[in-house]
Amino acid sequence: MAKRKREDNSTISTMELNLLNNNKKQFHDHQPNTMKSRPIIFILRNASLTKGFVHKRWKILDSDDDRDFLLKQNKNLDDFRPAIVYQALREILDSKLNKAGMVRAVYVKTDEGVLFEIKSHVRIPRTCKRFCGVMLELLREKCIRTEDTNEVLMHVIEEPVTRHLPVNSRVVGLSYSAEKLVDIDKWVQWPMEKSMRSTQMISYQCRIIDWNRKPA
Repeated sequence: MAKRKREDNSTISTMELNLLNNNKKQFHDHQPNTMKSRPIIFILRNASLTKGFVHKRWKILDSDDDRDFLLKQNKNLDDFRPAIVYQALREILDSKLNKAGMVRAVYVKTDEGVLFEIKSHVRIPRTCKRFCGVMLELLREKCIRTEDTNEVLMHVIEEPVTRHLPVNSRVVGLSYSAEKLVDIDKWVQWPMEKSMRSTQMISYQCRIIDWNRKPA
């Protein structure tokens, strides 16, 4: 399982994504017809994708490879773990949920505040090192395109992320530090609550839940 970065980090872990995959059929079977085709958008926050100049070259800093460099800079090694977001993205994009066409978009916000989108049909590199190379290019060029068709695969977008969400979206946050502990099998069967809307702004209902802890 991909370890969490910090207690208040809402980056989705491997276990949480596997749980979503396992519950996809249950969610599908218990929702009314109007809900069965609603896509899912993933938002990964606090992604550890920090650029650094090490040994005369730019790279994405990794506490495993750049330990000595980071310690000399008095940095916290736990803040430089790109493998967390790498593993989370692989779980999402390789999931049965995505293969069924249920993932509409994936948004990632780095720990330095850069927000970017990854198209759901993108194939993530099979190694974290190659993934970091792609992320370095994305942060430098702001966009990754295919060579043959010039199709945009990943690109930096404007904040806030809510401007990219559909109207009346239901937003759910997963966190180890959430106050609300739920039974995930029952929770995914609850009907969607209506979001409030006005001419000035759109509000998104957001619940922060934790399904991983055992009840006391």
